[in-house]
Amino acid sequence: MTGMRWPEGRATMSWPHVRAVWEAPGRAAALAAAADAHGEDGSKMHSDITAVLAPADLALFGDPGWMKEATAGFPAMFAYGLEGCTDDRLADGAGWVTFDVRSIRCPVTVLHGGSDRMVDVIHAHHTAEVVPGAELAVFADHGHSVS
Repeated sequence: MTGMRWPEGRATMSWPHVRAVWEAPGRAAALAAAADAHGEDGSKMHSDITAVLAPADLALFGDPGWMKEATAGFPAMFAYGLEGCTDDRLADGAGWVTFDVRSIRCPVTVLHGGSDRMVDVIHAHHTAEVVPGAELAVFADHGHSVS
């Protein structure tokens, strides 16, 4: 994701999974929004996510070996509840407020899957525009998980 102070990028993010948490009036409401979207233990994640995946991601999710590892990891993301996931979303919802990306002086390559349906490719374009000298590499047939 790019800095979420950029309205165009923010508007592309999923309401139930991201924006509902960002726009909740407090942490308790944000936790409730996350529970509604993901389930208390992340159990809703897999069924919700496959509806928005790019073909490359669907192929990856169709690989039994990869899915065995991935589904084993999903519950671990919520092993201590929704607090970590929710706090991460709350932290990124404000955008890049404590770090000025225009101060970056090292080489940067911004990578993105052109078919990503979870985080729109406009995020990568925006990041490449605001980071001085950044190069952008968009892989047209790649999705969110495949790069």
